[in-house]
Amino acid sequence: VILLLNRYTMARAVSKVNWSRLADLVPAEQKTSFIAFRMKTEGIATKAASLPDKPRDIDWDGYKSKLSREKQAVVDEMKKAMMGVKVSRPQNTLGGQIESLKSTYVSELQKEKAQREIRLGQLKKKSARYTSLADPHLMDIRTIFEVFPELDPEQFDWDKVKPELPEHDTEELDIEIPKLGELFGKKK
Repeated sequence: VILLLNRYTMARAVSKVNWSRLADLVPAEQKTSFIAFRMKTEGIATKAASLPDKPRDIDWDGYKSKLSREKQAVVDEMKKAMMGVKVSRPQNTLGGQIESLKSTYVSELQKEKAQREIRLGQLKKKSARYTSLADPHLMDIRTIFEVFPELDPEQFDWDKVKPELPEHDTEELDIEIPKLGELFGKKK
């Protein structure tokens, strides 16, 4: 009876077990025991999942017909005892609250998703502007100001665009550049 009541719970629990992670934790000398345990557990879960939702009805008349008249009273007692067994389950008082919270969260999630889609569209549109640009090194100053209207040519820091070259002596240095043959010598 317990197996029938918990068959869904058991099947779900076995399917959620991370067997590969558990196998990593098992010492090498216990691997065979672990594999046997896993196979047995999965076998039981498979059998539990294959059971019908509702247990089949007991054929009390069939049992009575196979017993003598004196022993038929035992079948009646068993039937009475079985009918007297009631599995009590607590009443579900939180289901409605959970469903209302779920619907609230789903609606909030949908709103957030819609806002993110709008933001994503804006960002894609903005990024398309930059991905379609030519290489800025190949643009002249006029093209740069046309492409980027937010840059004001009058307030632009031109010192960053035209860096000053370091000062150097105007004297010529007397350096003699060796010829290729002098550097490596002749082949023999």
